[in-house]
Amino acid sequence: MSIPSQVLNQLQAIFEQDSQADCVALVWPEALAEQDIIHDMNGYRLRVVYCSSELAIRKQLVDHGNSGSDNSCRLVLLSAFDHSRLANDVLARLWRNEPKRISPWRALQQILKVRQIDPRLTGSKYRWIAKTLLSAHDAYKNEIQFGEVLDQDKAWQALVCALLGFHAENVDLPSLFQWSLSGKCDTAYAALPEEMKTHLGDWLRAGLPDFETLVLRICQQGQVDNLLAIGLACSVMYHRELLEQSKSALKAREKLINEQNLIAFRAVFNERYLGGSFANSETLEMFGRQALTFVEQMLNEQSVKGQQNPMLHQSFSQAEQMLASLNLTPALIYSNILPGGFRLRLDTMASVLEKCIKGQSINSAEVLLGQLKKHNNARSAAAAEQVMRVDMAIRLCKWLQGEDGKVPDAAFLLSNYIDHGSFADWGRSKIWQGDVHEGLSKVYQKLSEAVCQRREQHNQAITALLPAIARGDQQKDLLPVEQVLDQLVAPLAKGNLVLLLVLDGMSQAVYRELASDVVQHNWLELQRESNPIKGLLSTLPSITKASRCSLFSGALCEGTAVDEKKAFAGHSQLKNLASTKFPPRLYHKADLEQAGTGALANEVRSVLAGTEHRITGVVINAIDDQLSSNAQLTMNWTVGTIALLRQVLEAARESGRIVIMTSDHGHVLDHDMKGQGKDNGGERYKPGSAKVETGEVKVSGARVLAENQSVVLPWSEKVRYTSRKMGYHGGGSLQEVVIPLGIYVSGGALGVPGGWREVPRYVPDWWQTKLGKGGVTSVETPVAPPVTSVTSKTKSKKAQAKAEVMDDMFAVTAESSAATDISDDWKVLLDSAVYKQVKSRAGRTAIKDEQLVQMLQLLEVNGNQLMMTVLIQSLGIPKLRMRGFLAGVQKLLNVDGYPILSIDRASETVKLNVELLKTQFELV
Repeated sequence: MSIPSQVLNQLQAIFEQDSQADCVALVWPEALAEQDIIHDMNGYRLRVVYCSSELAIRKQLVDHGNSGSDNSCRLVLLSAFDHSRLANDVLARLWRNEPKRISPWRALQQILKVRQIDPRLTGSKYRWIAKTLLSAHDAYKNEIQFGEVLDQDKAWQALVCALLGFHAENVDLPSLFQWSLSGKCDTAYAALPEEMKTHLGDWLRAGLPDFETLVLRICQQGQVDNLLAIGLACSVMYHRELLEQSKSALKAREKLINEQNLIAFRAVFNERYLGGSFANSETLEMFGRQALTFVEQMLNEQSVKGQQNPMLHQSFSQAEQMLASLNLTPALIYSNILPGGFRLRLDTMASVLEKCIKGQSINSAEVLLGQLKKHNNARSAAAAEQVMRVDMAIRLCKWLQGEDGKVPDAAFLLSNYIDHGSFADWGRSKIWQGDVHEGLSKVYQKLSEAVCQRREQHNQAITALLPAIARGDQQKDLLPVEQVLDQLVAPLAKGNLVLLLVLDGMSQAVYRELASDVVQHNWLELQRESNPIKGLLSTLPSITKASRCSLFSGALCEGTAVDEKKAFAGHSQLKNLASTKFPPRLYHKADLEQAGTGALANEVRSVLAGTEHRITGVVINAIDDQLSSNAQLTMNWTVGTIALLRQVLEAARESGRIVIMTSDHGHVLDHDMKGQGKDNGGERYKPGSAKVETGEVKVSGARVLAENQSVVLPWSEKVRYTSRKMGYHGGGSLQEVVIPLGIYVSGGALGVPGGWREVPRYVPDWWQTKLGKGGVTSVETPVAPPVTSVTSKTKSKKAQAKAEVMDDMFAVTAESSAATDISDDWKVLLDSAVYKQVKSRAGRTAIKDEQLVQMLQLLEVNGNQLMMTVLIQSLGIPKLRMRGFLAGVQKLLNVDGYPILSIDRASETVKLNVELLKTQFELV
């Protein structure tokens, strides 16, 4: 039999106080099952004997004294006798001359080595705490530092650590949620001494005054392991929007979740998990919000560490099961955490998008998109792809509705494709292969068909322009590919190092996607101040041997890579600009990769990063190679996914080169193409002598590099003449004939060439996501005053002025200043004494009043918050300069450090606190 723990704890305290203690007598009222027990304790051997009389005590003392003990075995006597019932000669032989009463608090004080015990603990109400802490000492002795005083908080900390496995220093809801994820809480609670169960509220009350009763109810119901799941269920069941919706449903006599049913569902939940009598809805709502906050924090931590907690996701499943058992699954749509909420939002989005395709307002779809982006599932790569496709689908619906089914005038067809149609093709490429969500996949199929039909209408309209392109007639804002060296490369090379970077086969749609990533790598786009060039025109047919050779030759011709190198190096203007020792150099696919690796060849890197070769050219074939495969893949075109592109750009950055990024022709993707006879032509062209069939057009002219300068081209994207591949080129569609063009300079460049200016990456209005009040996607208010459509013959002066807006690095022109209409509301700000004082301190670096007002007006019409991408586009400030601009605005507005203008870096959102602005600037 083991010795009672109280006896052992008292003995441990005694030996810690006096290592030589022997003949120790303890008052103990009950006989032991074994009268004589040998026990080892911390290096001491003890002989514990229970004595039923004074005579027995006297005998044990005599025998122990006569045994000649060398202190290797200490005598411990247990009996019911205190000092008043023993003779003096017996007391004289005992340690400290008296039997010691076992005081749990004193024993605990000695074991814990504390100076004193909190008086609140020593009353009879809490005597059980001392006994419990003594018996459980091994479970918490290495966990807690007690200090000088054992107070009530430390006592409870030790108790819950030892008996519940709760290791947090203080009790609050986050620590309880974390504890509950261990999955062992209900078992631990059930094993608690009854006294501790009775007084557990004392512990909870200290840290959870608002939730003490609720947590106790959950414990008593044996649902502690489900604590977080219950909180997440409450976050849905007591969501304020659900309550409002249920009231509306009751008025409309809907049966699913009306107010009466919601009240009934809550009552069942109360009975099942809370003991049936907890009816404080406000507490349950707060409990749900706390659960959401805890989960969001955990998910953020997991994201940083790259780890997953299976128990957390098990709580998600349990919460969904709880709601499903109450017929509340439809309410999951209000949850930003539970996976079912994301699925329901996708279901709803499929239904909404189907209506948008038929012409219904986009507003509800954009609001729902904002909710999808807010959901935790959107953090995963797969779900992020889903959200991206939804975003693309909404944009395509806006494009379809904005076009009104009208084909642009022939004169502006090409420009319209660059400004609008290329973005639509980018979006279409993302939704083409559908989605794992069945409803969305079906919607995407319908949307793809509608976009394809519109694209066919536009491509058919280009047949009116193809003869002019074939002849070489000048097209507004576009440059024939054979004039690039003379009109772009040579002028830029007069005072700068230049790289002509050709991504073979890159369409305008692929360029739009790639350009969005290029600017993220600290590159700024440039545009000519007068007569800007939006793009290039390929030769006809739009094939590599003609269009690319013409590009690098500076004249209409056909040839191979060898011919291109020779022509590029021998171009008269380029030769004159380059030194004889370092002529223009052109590198093709075979030149770019270092032998044995996939890295950029050392020679190429050295030339691009050096300053000796003024003019260089590089051809990257990654896009054309991908199109030539038969694998039906959806590619995300970024700097990282195109082999060698990033290394080429970084080498060019080192030398400060201006990068002219372009292609030799575009391409069409195989979206249900119909194969036809080849007629000795190519993938997408036939000899001029061939019969012209449906979807085709015959063109002739000086820019037709084919026999007799005549060729039959398909304008429809549904025709191919070769075996199936991912994509094709050679035809006369907008996607093939229009070549993308972008001029870039490193963000660290000190200046831009004369006659050029920095511009933000262009996106059409319908492509942008606009924020309404509350931070959800909305289009209830315009982002900016309406701008004349790209199809119009001239841009409005106001739009031109807006594109010029910049501070000192963003100089405001007289035209833009005049174009900014300062309302009386903002004049009050500009005229205020506080503003004038702040601006005077800022001096020459201050943001111009016109810029400030234009930004404030944009924020005003968008609920006082706006995404930074929209500001960049609307103000015409490059992204690399926008942060400096906003910092300047904050210096003017954030008086005394108050956050009048704040920037949420995570969501890239700019927010204006109008009330704080009025207060700080003393506005009426």
